[in-house]
Amino acid sequence: MKILLITTGGTIASSRGKEGLVPTLPGEELAEKVPGLKDAADFDIINVFSKESSNMNPDDWLAIIRVLDENKEKYDGFVISHGTDTMSYTASALSFVLRNLNRPVIFTGSMIPIDEPETDAKKNLLDSFLYIRALSDRGQNGVSICFYGKLMHGPRTK
Repeated sequence: MKILLITTGGTIASSRGKEGLVPTLPGEELAEKVPGLKDAADFDIINVFSKESSNMNPDDWLAIIRVLDENKEKYDGFVISHGTDTMSYTASALSFVLRNLNRPVIFTGSMIPIDEPETDAKKNLLDSFLYIRALSDRGQNGVSICFYGKLMHGPRTK
């Protein structure tokens, strides 16, 4: 099983600075902070950009779609870390564009940055990898969101 972790910023990759939370952590650092992630699957990381999701726009969706299209034959599934403000919009848009992608895609993020004690980021990332494995094993495709232990159909989230 080979997974591609695609990072786009958001609270999950943020650290506190003078201006508040700023998405600064690349995917390599996120992965290092999640116990058991390396045991969950063989994976690679592509950092597409690092921005707050409230600043996402359709050009950013296209950047994510390009990465998925360029890598669709190399991986069994894709996990995309994303900010929570617009995750549902991105997941919904991509679910329509990626109808013919024969791989599962799971978006995840967090309400609390990964470096903070009560973070939900570690569980959300690990759960996303475990869900990708289960979906791939069943031959299920489509775009979903993983949050708080739940897997939700992307276009049905808000």
